[in-house]
Amino acid sequence: MKHKNMCYDNRYKYKLNMLEPGLIMTKIIGVLFVTGILFWATGL
Repeated sequence: MKHKNMCYDNRYKYKLNMLEPGLIMTKIIGVLFVTGILFWATGL
């Protein structure tokens, strides 16, 4: 019973570790996108 819980926790942590870089990437892309729009709007 305990062993199963350990495996589940490890799998959950692994999934979180896989998600973390994706969230950081989306944040960076979002910031670049917004700054790009601002520069384009001010360029007009």
